[in-house]
Amino acid sequence: MKRTASLVFAFFFALSALMSAHGGVPHIRGSVVSATDTAIVVKTTAGATQTLAIDSSTKVLRGKAKGSLQDVKVGDRVVVHVMKHADGLMEEEIDLPAIVAKKAK
Repeated sequence: MKRTASLVFAFFFALSALMSAHGGVPHIRGSVVSATDTAIVVKTTAGATQTLAIDSSTKVLRGKAKGSLQDVKVGDRVVVHVMKHADGLMEEEIDLPAIVAKKAK
């Protein structure tokens, strides 16, 4: 029984490490401070400011729906998946929260 529990724990520990980062580069979580056609600035949950390059290949998701770079607005909470680029970090994907429909009263 202890062996099974240990194997299950090891599996989930390894899986969580794989899901938390792509290629050794962590996800960046925070709020958008500014956004242009070539970069966005994110204030991380740790309070640091991170400038990240974007281009036409950067994917944007709002919930599970496909979005566009024009959907990224100042104040939006984001999770950014980054990849290493020659000049620093390049955004591969920006995840925005899904839009929740308001209930009619």
